[in-house]
Amino acid sequence: MASVAESGYIPASRRRRFSRRRVGHAAAPYVLLTPAVAVIGLTESMLALVYSVAWGVSMGATALVAQILLNVNRAEHASPMSLEDVMQALGHPDETPPPPPPTVEELHDRFALLADVFRGNGTGED
Repeated sequence: MASVAESGYIPASRRRRFSRRRVGHAAAPYVLLTPAVAVIGLTESMLALVYSVAWGVSMGATALVAQILLNVNRAEHASPMSLEDVMQALGHPDETPPPPPPTVEELHDRFALLADVFRGNGTGED
């Protein structure tokens, strides 16, 4: 029987777990890391594509169902809906007119007030 020195046996306390000589072996975990990262990256990118297509299809289906439900009870089906029809379907009456746009003087006063506030002069103290 061969002696321990002749067999090439190295005790566990003297062994190095991962050396540069063993990079090609399956024992080195960093060798397996690169393909795993690549697989995860490909999987995530494919899932992102699938999710984006599903999101677009669901939005399209929602819009189609909303259009069908709005057109079910309409008397005139041939004409497209106007803005007033959409606002009434959403529950907003057309009785209240929109507020008038601000005048130049009002805009100037608003910007002067904002300038005072951001300068620190809008605290009320002089």
